Amino acid sequence: LTHAAEALDEIFTSKQSWLFGFFDNVQSSESVKVAKLFGDLLKKQYPDFQERCEVPLIDLLEWELWPGFIKIYASNSKYLKETQQDWQIICTCALSQFEAICNKILSGHITMDELDVIQPREKQMIKLCTVVTGTAGVK
Repeated sequence: LTHAAEALDEIFTSKQSWLFGFFDNVQSSESVKVAKLFGDLLKKQYPDFQERCEVPLIDLLEWELWPGFIKIYASNSKYLKETQQDWQIICTCALSQFEAICNKILSGHITMDELDVIQPREKQMIKLCTVVTGTAGVK
């Protein structure tokens, strides 16, 4: 499983255009193995999550997997409703971070430092907005 997670991580971080579509296909899966794999990838990315309990904004905007994870998390599949996994908590935290930054943008309380983080990563920000709002995405 470790090798599979590493291989998928390499594929996903290669910024292939099919990545967004991949999560569309996986979203409908009720597979425990798929959920475990996603959990393993998130735990690998955030090994000290239990101590810090945060997903930094820069991570949301730089790690290409976040839109897909959020899409899966928001799918409300039967499997997700019946289980509570560590990776779901990480996704909840990521969504809270994203919602907080969106609220700052909308209210005009965003800082220049936060804008400096977002501006060069606007495509990822748009992908995250697309997934969170459920509208047609930027590929």
